[in-house]
Amino acid sequence: MKPITPLLTVDAVIIYEGKLVLIKRKNPPYKGQFALPGGFVDIGETVEQAVIREIKEETDLNVKTVKLLGVYSDPKRDPRSHTVSICFIVRCDGNLKAGSDAEDIALFDLDNIPKLAFDHNKIMEDAKEYIDEILSEKVMIIEDIPRDEAKEKIKELIKERDIYPDEISEKLHIDFKLVMDIVEELIKEGKIAVVE
Repeated sequence: MKPITPLLTVDAVIIYEGKLVLIKRKNPPYKGQFALPGGFVDIGETVEQAVIREIKEETDLNVKTVKLLGVYSDPKRDPRSHTVSICFIVRCDGNLKAGSDAEDIALFDLDNIPKLAFDHNKIMEDAKEYIDEILSEKVMIIEDIPRDEAKEKIKELIKERDIYPDEISEKLHIDFKLVMDIVEELIKEGKIAVVE
Protein backbone atom coordinates (compact mmCIF):
# COMPACT_ATOMS: atom_id res chain seq x y z
CA MET A 1 0.00 0.00 0.00
CA LYS A 2 1.34 3.41 -1.00
CA PRO A 3 2.11 5.56 2.07
CA ILE A 4 0.19 8.81 2.51
CA THR A 5 2.73 11.57 3.09
CA PRO A 6 2.74 15.38 3.30
CA LEU A 7 3.00 17.44 0.11
CA LEU A 8 6.40 18.99 -0.59
CA THR A 9 6.71 22.72 -1.24
CA VAL A 10 9.41 25.38 -1.49
CA ASP A 11 9.45 29.00 -0.29
CA ALA A 12 11.93 31.75 -1.09
CA VAL A 13 13.14 34.67 0.98
CA ILE A 14 14.28 36.90 -1.89
CA ILE A 15 16.63 39.80 -1.25
CA TYR A 16 16.43 42.20 -4.19
CA GLU A 17 18.00 45.64 -4.14
CA GLY A 18 18.30 45.37 -0.36
CA LYS A 19 14.59 44.70 0.16
CA LEU A 20 12.29 41.71 0.59
CA VAL A 21 10.20 40.54 -2.37
CA LEU A 22 6.63 39.57 -1.49
CA ILE A 23 3.79 38.49 -3.75
CA LYS A 24 0.10 39.20 -3.18
CA ARG A 25 -1.73 35.89 -3.51
CA LYS A 26 -4.22 35.62 -6.34
CA ASN A 27 -5.87 32.40 -5.15
CA PRO A 28 -7.15 30.92 -1.87
CA PRO A 29 -6.09 30.26 0.79
CA TYR A 30 -5.03 33.73 1.97
CA LYS A 31 -6.25 35.35 -1.26
CA GLY A 32 -5.16 39.02 -1.36
CA GLN A 33 -2.58 38.55 1.41
CA PHE A 34 1.16 38.95 0.98
CA ALA A 35 3.37 35.85 1.07
CA LEU A 36 6.85 34.65 0.20
CA PRO A 37 7.13 33.39 -3.38
CA GLY A 38 6.97 29.61 -3.61
CA GLY A 39 4.88 26.61 -4.50
CA PHE A 40 4.71 22.85 -4.90
CA VAL A 41 7.63 20.72 -6.05
CA ASP A 42 6.88 18.90 -9.31
CA ILE A 43 7.55 15.20 -9.76
CA GLY A 44 11.02 14.74 -11.23
CA GLU A 45 12.58 18.00 -10.03
CA THR A 46 14.84 18.79 -7.10
CA VAL A 47 13.84 21.36 -4.50
CA GLU A 48 16.57 23.65 -5.87
CA GLN A 49 15.08 23.39 -9.36
CA ALA A 50 11.61 23.97 -7.91
CA VAL A 51 12.59 27.19 -6.12
CA ILE A 52 14.30 28.53 -9.26
CA ARG A 53 11.19 27.72 -11.33
CA GLU A 54 8.73 29.18 -8.82
CA ILE A 55 10.74 32.40 -8.49
CA LYS A 56 10.82 32.80 -12.28
CA GLU A 57 7.09 32.08 -12.60
CA GLU A 58 6.02 34.43 -9.81
CA THR A 59 8.55 37.28 -10.02
CA ASP A 60 10.39 36.89 -13.36
CA LEU A 61 13.69 37.19 -11.46
CA ASN A 62 16.80 35.12 -12.12
CA VAL A 63 18.34 33.27 -9.17
CA LYS A 64 22.03 34.00 -8.56
CA THR A 65 22.82 32.45 -5.18
CA VAL A 66 20.88 30.11 -2.91
CA LYS A 67 21.23 29.27 0.78
CA LEU A 68 19.10 26.70 2.57
CA LEU A 69 17.27 28.35 5.48
CA GLY A 70 15.28 25.50 6.97
CA VAL A 71 12.43 23.01 6.82
CA TYR A 72 8.92 23.96 7.99
CA SER A 73 6.61 21.04 8.68
CA ASP A 74 3.88 22.06 11.13
CA PRO A 75 0.83 20.03 10.00
CA LYS A 76 -1.33 23.16 10.46
CA ARG A 77 0.86 25.52 8.39
CA ASP A 78 -1.42 25.19 5.33
CA PRO A 79 -5.21 24.97 5.80
CA ARG A 80 -5.58 22.86 2.63
CA SER A 81 -3.50 19.89 3.78
CA HIS A 82 -0.29 18.89 5.53
CA THR A 83 2.62 20.43 3.61
CA VAL A 84 6.36 20.50 4.27
CA SER A 85 8.25 23.51 2.97
CA ILE A 86 11.95 23.65 2.15
CA CYS A 87 12.81 27.33 2.50
CA PHE A 88 15.73 29.10 0.83
CA ILE A 89 17.26 32.56 1.07
CA VAL A 90 18.19 33.74 -2.41
CA ARG A 91 19.76 36.61 -4.26
CA CYS A 92 18.26 37.49 -7.62
CA ASP A 93 18.66 39.89 -10.49
CA GLY A 94 16.52 40.88 -13.45
CA ASN A 95 13.38 42.99 -13.77
CA LEU A 96 10.81 42.39 -11.05
CA LYS A 97 7.24 41.80 -12.24
CA ALA A 98 4.26 39.78 -11.03
CA GLY A 99 3.77 36.45 -12.78
CA SER A 100 0.59 34.54 -13.55
CA ASP A 101 0.27 33.11 -10.03
CA ALA A 102 0.50 36.51 -8.30
CA GLU A 103 -2.08 39.29 -8.10
CA ASP A 104 0.66 41.81 -7.36
CA ILE A 105 4.27 42.02 -6.24
CA ALA A 106 6.00 44.48 -3.90
CA LEU A 107 9.28 45.29 -2.17
CA PHE A 108 9.29 45.74 1.61
CA ASP A 109 11.85 47.13 4.01
CA LEU A 110 13.04 44.38 6.32
CA ASP A 111 11.84 46.30 9.39
CA ASN A 112 8.35 46.85 7.91
CA ILE A 113 7.10 43.38 6.95
CA PRO A 114 3.28 42.99 6.96
CA LYS A 115 1.28 40.04 8.30
CA LEU A 116 2.00 37.23 5.89
CA ALA A 117 0.17 34.10 4.74
CA PHE A 118 0.86 30.63 6.12
CA ASP A 119 3.81 30.55 8.57
CA HIS A 120 5.82 33.04 6.54
CA ASN A 121 6.24 35.53 9.40
CA LYS A 122 7.93 32.76 11.40
CA ILE A 123 10.17 32.02 8.42
CA MET A 124 11.12 35.70 8.25
CA GLU A 125 12.00 35.74 11.95
CA ASP A 126 14.32 32.77 11.37
CA ALA A 127 15.81 34.44 8.29
CA LYS A 128 16.73 37.76 9.91
CA GLU A 129 20.25 36.89 11.06
CA TYR A 130 21.10 35.36 7.69
CA ILE A 131 19.68 38.35 5.80
CA ASP A 132 21.92 40.67 7.83
CA GLU A 133 24.89 38.52 6.79
CA ILE A 134 23.87 38.64 3.13
CA LEU A 135 23.39 42.41 3.16
CA SER A 136 26.76 42.96 4.84
CA GLU A 137 28.61 40.83 2.28
CA LYS A 138 30.19 42.30 -0.80
CA VAL A 139 28.22 41.45 -3.92
CA MET A 140 29.65 38.36 -5.54
CA ILE A 141 30.89 38.99 -9.07
CA ILE A 142 29.53 36.33 -11.43
CA GLU A 143 32.15 35.39 -13.99
CA ASP A 144 30.96 35.10 -17.58
CA ILE A 145 32.98 32.07 -18.67
CA PRO A 146 32.35 29.51 -21.45
CA ARG A 147 30.13 26.60 -20.45
CA ASP A 148 32.83 23.98 -21.21
CA GLU A 149 35.30 25.81 -18.97
CA ALA A 150 32.71 26.07 -16.18
CA LYS A 151 31.97 22.35 -16.55
CA GLU A 152 35.63 21.41 -16.12
CA LYS A 153 36.03 23.67 -13.07
CA ILE A 154 32.92 22.20 -11.45
CA LYS A 155 34.02 18.63 -12.19
CA GLU A 156 37.43 19.22 -10.63
CA LEU A 157 35.95 20.84 -7.53
CA ILE A 158 33.51 17.97 -6.99
CA LYS A 159 36.38 15.47 -7.33
CA GLU A 160 38.19 17.22 -4.47
CA ARG A 161 35.37 16.90 -1.93
CA ASP A 162 31.62 16.56 -1.36
CA ILE A 163 30.12 19.96 -2.08
CA TYR A 164 26.66 21.46 -2.61
CA PRO A 165 25.68 23.48 -5.71
CA ASP A 166 25.31 26.74 -3.75
CA GLU A 167 28.87 26.31 -2.43
CA ILE A 168 30.14 25.67 -5.97
CA SER A 169 28.43 28.84 -7.21
CA GLU A 170 29.96 30.90 -4.42
CA LYS A 171 33.45 29.39 -4.65
CA LEU A 172 33.77 29.58 -8.45
CA HIS A 173 31.70 32.77 -8.91
CA ILE A 174 29.52 30.97 -11.46
CA ASP A 175 25.78 31.58 -11.86
CA PHE A 176 23.79 29.18 -9.64
CA LYS A 177 21.39 28.06 -12.39
CA LEU A 178 24.33 27.24 -14.67
CA VAL A 179 25.91 25.22 -11.83
CA MET A 180 22.66 23.26 -11.40
CA ASP A 181 22.40 22.58 -15.15
CA ILE A 182 26.02 21.38 -15.36
CA VAL A 183 25.75 19.19 -12.22
CA GLU A 184 22.66 17.48 -13.71
CA GLU A 185 24.53 17.00 -16.99
CA LEU A 186 27.52 15.45 -15.17
CA ILE A 187 25.23 13.08 -13.25
CA LYS A 188 23.57 11.95 -16.51
CA GLU A 189 26.98 11.41 -18.09
CA GLY A 190 28.05 9.30 -15.10
CA LYS A 191 30.95 11.66 -14.36
CA ILE A 192 29.74 12.33 -10.81
CA ALA A 193 27.41 10.54 -8.41
CA VAL A 194 24.97 11.85 -5.84
CA VAL A 195 25.80 10.57 -2.37
CA GLU A 196 22.75 10.22 -0.11
